[in-house]
Amino acid sequence: MTRTFNPPPDWPAAPAGWAPPPGWEPDPSWPPAPEGWELWVDTPAPRRRWRPVAAAAVAGLVLGVVIGSAGANGALSDERDTLAADQSAADERSAGLDERETQVAEREDAANDAEEANAEAAQAAADAQQKADADADRNATRADELADQAATLDQRSADLDATAAALAAREAEVAAREAAVATSTGTSTASGSTGGGTSTYYANCDAARAAGAAPVLAGQPGYRAALDRDGDGVGCE
Repeated sequence: MTRTFNPPPDWPAAPAGWAPPPGWEPDPSWPPAPEGWELWVDTPAPRRRWRPVAAAAVAGLVLGVVIGSAGANGALSDERDTLAADQSAADERSAGLDERETQVAEREDAANDAEEANAEAAQAAADAQQKADADADRNATRADELADQAATLDQRSADLDATAAALAAREAEVAAREAAVATSTGTSTASGSTGGGTSTYYANCDAARAAGAAPVLAGQPGYRAALDRDGDGVGCE
């Protein structure tokens, strides 16, 4: 029994008795061996002479292996070139992504700055509106205070007018009573007379002014205490 190289059906047929040399590998262009395929099988030793044609076949197989190896090396070189091109394209794409990432970061920073500026402007506007509202409230309060003061002054003025009117009425009443007393007694209540027995009487200061006698001094005709409220001797000042 001898161990014989058993190539899969899709591989090139090996010459009888051929064994792969050390380090031999199948041509990469050959299809993979079926799962569980045995590359070496035990066969009875052939009883025949080595023929030159077998040597030629072995030489052809070896040449095919060499050519296949050269083809495999060429395929590997092409694959390396493809990988290098893919790596270059990947590097370019990575650089493009980095540039896009930088642009996005710059746009994000600009958006953040714009948002901060808008927020500051909105806060400034809110502060200005708040101040304007506070000023308006103060002005309204001041206007109300002034209106209250004006109403108070108007009321005091009205009270003073009423008091003056009451005093004038009382003064006229007193004058009328004095005139009635003077008429009933036939004498004047004023200090002094004209010397001819005729009494001079002024019902009030308006009457004295109308007669051209104001001011009326103490001792003059028509003078009386009712016309001299401060008692300084000068009536109807």
